[in-house]
Amino acid sequence: MMSGLNLICAVYICFLCHTVADEGYARQLVQKQKGDKVIFHCLASNSEMETLGLYMRLTTVVQVFNLYNSTNMTTITLNERFKSRLTFRNEINKRIFTIGNLTIEDSGVYWCEYSGHKKKNIEQGAILLFVNGEECDQSRGLGMPMSLILVSAVTAGSVLLLSLLILFIWVIPRLKAWRATMRPAPVKTNDVYEQMNNFRHA
Repeated sequence: MMSGLNLICAVYICFLCHTVADEGYARQLVQKQKGDKVIFHCLASNSEMETLGLYMRLTTVVQVFNLYNSTNMTTITLNERFKSRLTFRNEINKRIFTIGNLTIEDSGVYWCEYSGHKKKNIEQGAILLFVNGEECDQSRGLGMPMSLILVSAVTAGSVLLLSLLILFIWVIPRLKAWRATMRPAPVKTNDVYEQMNNFRHA
């Protein structure tokens, strides 16, 4: 079973996954356990690349890695949070990043971004990373894989929102109109006529 923190994180990741999927942004969902490692590939040729960055987003955007390549020198900047866990290597037209010892806080959307003399801020397809804090035992509980849990959570949330929308738009106005027709019509009285009639009898 997942802890409360894992459950909250899973629900938020479901929402984030649904959001970035609608934008056509995230192309791959990767699930890892706490302590595992994940590998990212960034495609960019040396001739067209001036800067290269690896970014992640959960609640805010964080620059994980930044490389500035000039004719005289190459400068690499690592985020303090990932400094001891991130390794980087060059291949032909490819940069490979490895983040080890993953934590729950590492969950989020990761993407590469590079710029050159002719191209500015080119973003590559993102990866949605979900880090589970506990090893799930399929022999206990429901035995449901995490992917099915995520899909079920998104589906349940969508059905709930749709039900509330139908309730407020369709059911409540008709209920008010029905209650209005059930009220008895007020009986009008002519107070002036009654006073004159009483005066004559007197």
